[in-house]
Amino acid sequence: MEISFFEKIVKILNLGQLTSSPQKLTGGLTHQMYAITTDKNKYAIKILNPEIMKRPTAMSNFKRAQQLELILQEHGLPIIPALIFNQKKMQKIDDIYFYVYDYYQGKSLKQEQINKVHCQKISSLLAKIHQIEIKKQRYLKEPVNIDWNYYLRKIEHQEIYDLLEKNVLLLDELLKKANQAIDKIPPVLTICHRDMDSKNVLWLDDECRIIDLECLDYDSPFLEVYELALSYSGYQEGKIDYELFKAFMLSYFENGGFKILNWQDIHDCNLGMFEWLVFNLNRLITNDDVDIAIQQVILTIKQIRYYNEIKDKLMEIIKEI
Repeated sequence: MEISFFEKIVKILNLGQLTSSPQKLTGGLTHQMYAITTDKNKYAIKILNPEIMKRPTAMSNFKRAQQLELILQEHGLPIIPALIFNQKKMQKIDDIYFYVYDYYQGKSLKQEQINKVHCQKISSLLAKIHQIEIKKQRYLKEPVNIDWNYYLRKIEHQEIYDLLEKNVLLLDELLKKANQAIDKIPPVLTICHRDMDSKNVLWLDDECRIIDLECLDYDSPFLEVYELALSYSGYQEGKIDYELFKAFMLSYFENGGFKILNWQDIHDCNLGMFEWLVFNLNRLITNDDVDIAIQQVILTIKQIRYYNEIKDKLMEIIKEI
């Protein structure tokens, strides 16, 4: 992103004068993040992915997320909200959509840094978010249908082609099982962050701030807590710490989180991994952030395989809580 764009931002939004060159921040897989320093303050700028903004539902989704962000603010949750200019959070300059935030010095945790205290803190916050507003409504989600042969025909990257071909039967089996589990999810919807893994929580000493709130929506609290318990216990690294998983789930329950008897359907209904896989396969086909797409396809297929392998042990742990 050219420095001239950031010069326009600070001028139009009256943020002061740039005192140094914008710094691209690491960690953004979907959107791009930059830090800018002016003579008034230090800010974080999130440049929204133009391909996502072309989607028919993009603006309504962002608008709903912004409304829920305000609710979290009102309830005193430790979040970093987008700043408001001209009575709106989302800004647009030169056909580029973006958000502006006060810069926070905290850092996200790497998996090896996460301990039981972190799991207990995050799960207790998650339980509070889920208790803000409870809707007795059916969990509605369209089945995810993937034509694996289409991607095998389109993918030119040999490593990705070989990986997909090797795993296509297992992927198809698990996808069918996930689609079948949709109707078995309990009819409860709450406010959910929907992406509150460790990369989206910044820590400064013992305090934390939740970021990346543009995915906020009403969703299943059962799916969210289960996915986050897995994430914080290390399954994405392919080496889960079952004690961290237990600590996360136990703290969630103790702080008023939702309980059910059958968590097997929750485990099976993890369609998010398949949606993320398809998103990155499409990125690869359209030459959009190819290096990130390749990395994420490899990682996601590995995670799907491992997710299937650890199922029985996870069910045993939840029964013991």
